[in-house]
Amino acid sequence: MSSKRTLLLTHGYPPEKGGSYNYLHRIHKNLAEKWTVLTARFPGDRAFDRKQLFKIKRSFIYTLLLLFDGRGGALFPLLKPLICPYVYIYQRTRYLRLIGHFLILIRSLLEIIIGRYDLVICGHACMPIGLVGYLSRKILRIPYIAFVYGEELTEIEYKGHRITKKLMRNVVISAERVVVCSSATGGRLLKLGVPQNRIKLVYPGVDIERFKPFKPGSEFLDKLGINGDKLMLSVGRLIERKGFDTVLDSLPDIMRSVGPVKYIIAGNGPDRKRLELKVKENGVESSVIFLDGVTDEELPALYNACDLFVMPNRIGKQAGDVEGFGMVFLEASACGKPVIGGRSGGAVEAIEHSSSGYLVHPESKDEFITAAVDILKNGKGTAYGANGLKRCRSQFTWKQSAETMRSVLDSISI
Repeated sequence: MSSKRTLLLTHGYPPEKGGSYNYLHRIHKNLAEKWTVLTARFPGDRAFDRKQLFKIKRSFIYTLLLLFDGRGGALFPLLKPLICPYVYIYQRTRYLRLIGHFLILIRSLLEIIIGRYDLVICGHACMPIGLVGYLSRKILRIPYIAFVYGEELTEIEYKGHRITKKLMRNVVISAERVVVCSSATGGRLLKLGVPQNRIKLVYPGVDIERFKPFKPGSEFLDKLGINGDKLMLSVGRLIERKGFDTVLDSLPDIMRSVGPVKYIIAGNGPDRKRLELKVKENGVESSVIFLDGVTDEELPALYNACDLFVMPNRIGKQAGDVEGFGMVFLEASACGKPVIGGRSGGAVEAIEHSSSGYLVHPESKDEFITAAVDILKNGKGTAYGANGLKRCRSQFTWKQSAETMRSVLDSISI
């Protein structure tokens, strides 16, 4: 265990759901490091924090920037009448957002100074957390590690202000180490001028004790209403880059080749209404099920209930964001299920093409249909699922991720 006093800064942390939040927590937990975590509040956080062996500080200032996601009413019921006007003004006023970022900057730097930390880990290189790391090095002479997932780089390239682009470039270039979750993201950093020896690849893992093959109970299957049909599954936030609309557009053709198919979309998000409209346009109302209340206990059973996991991810047309890796692909593979993903971002490393599933062109409906029919009709699902399971257990455990991160920490001299 490292003797360095270490502070982890992150926009969010479990029990809040999110790929990057889970990634940071799992690596942290498997390292058995007693880092201090500074993050935002989230409903249920106090019960979660009490179970941890390290200190988690939940900042009201961090939380202020995230009240638009609905947490405000649960966390601050007495302030509920004020939250909606605040969110409305905040989202439409650049100067208010800048004030919020400035407050986070001050709160974080004060924590670093008072806590006398030796190392700062920026769980997100984007603003304002990335800037905290940059200033801690320039002003306080404290080294920092920056985590970069991929989507923040493409979003800034796509629609970022020139000042934001410059700040982001300074953050990643000045970091002692930049941790990426895929080689694709590492390649983008090289183009920004980050030296090769500072970029460290730490793949996400999967909990192979939790996500493993088993037969779901009949009560759970009855609840889903599958009735013996083939089942395709998607899990994730309902945003445009996930490509769920491609699946919905493809469903009529898939059913003509395969027969009855149910498609479950587990998650919620801003793209929900557009996807529901797609369901009606394609006339597949009786075949599509939206689930937005799946518990952590039910998720492994949901994966095991499906015949095929699908998420034909792409670069977001509206936001320019990209899939950093796609941990859901590993979760499905660890349950012995074949997967289909988009040939975009880090998904190309999460899926072994023609072995654990298929990588398809993100904008090709025909290519997706061919891949789905091949698995559902031609019997390749069992072999691909077995290959994916073997690959997860040999290459993608959280223990392996933590060991790689350990080498990153050991390479930094204080």
